[in-house]
Amino acid sequence: MPFFFSDCNFGLERVFQLVTSDRIQPQVIFGLVIGAGAFLMNWFFANGSYTASIFVWLIPAIALLFIIELYRNKVHTFDNIAMTLTGLGIYNCSYPAVSTNGIPVQTG
Repeated sequence: MPFFFSDCNFGLERVFQLVTSDRIQPQVIFGLVIGAGAFLMNWFFANGSYTASIFVWLIPAIALLFIIELYRNKVHTFDNIAMTLTGLGIYNCSYPAVSTNGIPVQTG
């Protein structure tokens, strides 16, 4: 799990670095915080430690993402939000589901 966690967060940070330009400036720090939380939630859910209700905290986190972006006073607000959500969608929704749920685990 530590390898996949670090790989996922470094990959997410790299995506944010690649899309950052004069026009698009995604929220790197808050995006990484949401990404780390989403990865850990997915991992605990896949291991059976928590029920699906653990994913409810993503709703206020995404709302907070919009609020933070509106107070950053950047020119292209919705482009920044779109790139932040795209990075989260690529690395922190699909990658953990493929990497942690597909690992065979010896039980018993």
